[in-house]
Formats: sequence, structure tokens, C-alpha cells
Amino acid sequence: MPSPPRLLVHAALIGVSVLFGINFVGMKIVLGEVPASAWALVRIAAATAFLAPLAWFLRPAGSRPSRRILLALVPAAILGVGGNQLLFALGLHRTTPAHASVITACVPILTLVAAVVARQEQLRWHKVASLVLALTGVLILLEVDLGIPDDGGTWTGDLLVLTNATTYAIYLVVMRRLGRHIDAPTATALCFGYSVLFVLPFAAPAFDASTAEALVAPGVFGWVAFAILGSTVTTYLLNNWALRHADSSLVALYIYTQPIVATALSTAMGHDLPGTRFFLAAALVFAGLCVSTVRRRARG
Repeated sequence: MPSPPRLLVHAALIGVSVLFGINFVGMKIVLGEVPASAWALVRIAAATAFLAPLAWFLRPAGSRPSRRILLALVPAAILGVGGNQLLFALGLHRTTPAHASVITACVPILTLVAAVVARQEQLRWHKVASLVLALTGVLILLEVDLGIPDDGGTWTGDLLVLTNATTYAIYLVVMRRLGRHIDAPTATALCFGYSVLFVLPFAAPAFDASTAEALVAPGVFGWVAFAILGSTVTTYLLNNWALRHADSSLVALYIYTQPIVATALSTAMGHDLPGTRFFLAAALVFAGLCVSTVRRRARG
């Protein structure tokens, strides 16, 4: 099968970043009404209900994953879906979106390290440069300095989000390898199906009638629907497809655009207009992406 145009791969990754960026705004609202573990189960189970028939419909003719791939997807599911979603919900509930955004910005660095350890990629200068440029942009946007501020008791949540970022980074590297042997919709559906079983014991005690009422409450249900269809079903499908045609570190690099999206959305919702800091941060993130893209074209 011929590789898709590079522009299409980047467009998919931009779409993922936009959806994930919006997700930071919405999930804090949902987690203010719904227990974190219960929300993780609802999000994964509802997404599985959409992904399973979609994967069946889109599967290539005669395609059947081997037993080895089916078993290998179990730890991938725990790393990238079940454990990832549970840790994210628990962490974001205990910290602030700003803290979570900064910590999530570590994913590209963690992914590059994991890819180098797994011998999928080499530590070349342009990769290091692109990471440094984009990370600098994110830190400028979020006004992060080298001091240790009073975090208002968010340490536990920060640690959970950092663990979430680490598991997702390893997941990207694992799926980069497994994605060569299974189509993206099937891999995604299986990971989510496995994850329902993984999260169920943690979430079942927190799910009751009041949780169900909170999920459909005005001002919450719209964000619930977006999280399931937009920042879960669509993002995981696009990410797994992109991993078949791009290095895992490039896929992770687009995470740096998520705080930019969140800031732009905040402005669109009536908050302060972005100033010099925003545009400088955006320029550095874009420069990081360009360094990676131009270097890859030169090598190709």
C-alpha cells in the first residue's frame, strides 16, 4: 500500500491536537460533576461502542490479527487507554489545567527517550532541536520559570498526570511497532475493549444513579459527547493511523500545540486577547514542527 502524502499525515496530527486541546477545557467541567474513575469508565465504554462496529466495517478484506498481536495489544491498551484515561481523570481532578498542560508537554521528550531505548529512532540533532524549540514555546506560554511555586496542594494530581504522560509515551512507541501488523481501526477498538475490563474494577464502586444524572445535566452532556466522539474516538483513530506513516516522536511532538489551542479557545470564549507571549510561543512551537518536517524531507 503506498504511503499517504506527508501533508495528510500532518493534517491528521493537527486535528488530533485541536481536539485534545479543547479537551483540557471541557474535562475540568465534567470532572467537577462526575467522579474521576466513573468518568474514565464511561468514556472508554462509550467509545468502544462506537469503535467496535466501525472497526468491523473498515477492516481490510481477509484481515485477521494473529494471536501474538492480540496478546501484545493487552499491555498497549493498559498503557495507552485504560491506565492512561484513568490516570488523566484522577490527575486532572486533583490539579489545574495549566499544570496538566505543562506536564503533558513532557510526552514528546518521554516518547523520544522510549523510542531511542526501543531502537526505533536515533537521537539526531534535528529531533533534539525541534523538541527544545517547541518545549520552550509551551513554557513561555504558560509562564513557567525555574522556581518552585506554592502549588496549592496539587502535587498528587501532578504526579498522576506525569505517570499518565509516561504511559502514553510508551504506548506511542509500542503502537508504532504493532501498527505495521494490524489496521488502525481494529487496533484501536481492541485496545478500548480490553481497557473496559481493566478499568471496570476501579470504577464500578463510584458509579451510581447520581453519576448518571450528572452525565446528562445541562452544561455537562455536551462536553461528555465531545469527549467520547471528538477527543477519544476520533483522536485515537487518527493517532493510530498516523503512527503507521510517521515516527512516534513526530506524533508526540504535536502535543506541544495543545496549550496553544486551549489558549485560543479561552480567548474565543470571551477571555483576554492573547498578547506578545502567546504569539512568541506559537512561533516557537511552529518552528519546532518545521525543523522536524524540513529535515525529514531532506532525508527523503
